[in-house]
Amino acid sequence: MYPIINMLSAAIFGLGGKYGEGSTFRKVTLVWRFLIYLMMLKKVLKFPPIVVHKDHYENLYCVISGEKHFLLHPPSDRPFIPYELYPPATFHMSEDGSFEVVDEKSAEKVPWIPLDPLNPDLERYPEYIHAKPLKCTVKAGEMLFLPSLWFHHVQQSHGCIAVNYWYDMDYDLKYSYYQLLDSLSKIVALK
Repeated sequence: MYPIINMLSAAIFGLGGKYGEGSTFRKVTLVWRFLIYLMMLKKVLKFPPIVVHKDHYENLYCVISGEKHFLLHPPSDRPFIPYELYPPATFHMSEDGSFEVVDEKSAEKVPWIPLDPLNPDLERYPEYIHAKPLKCTVKAGEMLFLPSLWFHHVQQSHGCIAVNYWYDMDYDLKYSYYQLLDSLSKIVALK
């Protein structure tokens, strides 16, 4: 499979020539392998590898070709979006190009949203029924402004190419409001 990935990388990115360690070709090939690994990992995990998450950056998202499908939750949906703590792990690549997941046993657990918003387990997360997700498709030539602290899940069409520009959010009333919602959600979850 990896020779095909190497040829795809060269064809798509025009990176013929230098294939050695540290070359752009090698880096792009590693990214391709990692993405394929994530697709394979999706079959093993109980939730998709690209899960609902939020960023602390404002985001301008431009689609060059294909389509991106966004499922968006405003920060006001925080009480209905579950968080659980998971041990952190890293991907390590072996000599043959395969990846393995290595737990970081000494590190603190990290908050993670285990919910698959496309097929939510409402028995496990009944509060999610109160969330009000918005669906949005961004097509070639279009741009989406994704505000900071909005939860989002993204899928794409085959062959999609997109670029985005993140810039720092203002830590103003919006951030304070989110922090209040987050704190209240944690208190309610403890009861």
